[in-house]
Order: sequence, then C-alpha cells, then structure tokens
Amino acid sequence: MPGLSQKEKKIKLKALRVALILLEKYGQRINPQTVLKKANEIGCPKYFSKPISEATIKAPKTEEFKNIVNKIKNKKNTIAKFSKSKNTYLNSRLKNLKEKVENLTFITAQLLDENYNQDLLIKEQEQSLELLREEREFLLKN
Repeated sequence: MPGLSQKEKKIKLKALRVALILLEKYGQRINPQTVLKKANEIGCPKYFSKPISEATIKAPKTEEFKNIVNKIKNKKNTIAKFSKSKNTYLNSRLKNLKEKVENLTFITAQLLDENYNQDLLIKEQEQSLELLREEREFLLKN
C-alpha cells in the first residue's frame, strides 16, 4: 500500500483484524477472501476511501500485513484440525450428552406430572376435609 498515509494503513489493519475476529465469532468460513470482503464491508466508504486490495493479502509487503495473513492461515488450520477431531470424538460426546438431556427432560416431565397429580389429590383432600368440618360443626350446633 505505497500511496496510503500511515493513519489509513492503521485503519485498514484494524479493519482486517476486526473482520477476522467477527468471522471467527460467528463461525463463518475463514480464508483470505472472506476476511478481505468482510473488512471492506466494515470500513470501505466510512473509514477509508479505497477498498483493501487483494494484493495486500496475497503478497503482503509490510510486517503488519504479513502478521495478519499468518493469523488468517493459523485460524484456518486450527478450524480444519478442530473439524477433523470433531467428527469422531466430539460427535460421540455430543450424542451421549443429547441422550442424557433427553433422559433428564423425560424424568423432569414425569416428576412435574406426578407433582401436578399430587397437588390435585391434596386439593381434593382439603376440600373433603373442609366439608367434613362443616358437617361436624353443623351437627354440633344441632
């Protein structure tokens, strides 16, 4: 980026970093093109006049841009490693956890149903007890 001022260069670097963080946060695909596109969406007309060119990511010249390109590659590699390990171990763990959640949900539903039935029984018994008290008081008065 030879013709840019130092301030605009810093803003473009920040836009690339923010784009990388946002893509990682929302679980979107991370590669140089997506980071570049997101960075241009973030800041092109508002914070810098010309969009970031593809050459800054394909063949970075300054050390800061080289660091960002390396971060993009590292994120891409870690995501690939995670998805490979996720396929075997994590899928079995997720399946087990889903089964546990389903079992606990069923047990909770049963307990709530039993609790509701017991509440109904208690209310019926209280009503019958109240009727018996009223009947007793009536008989005692007569």
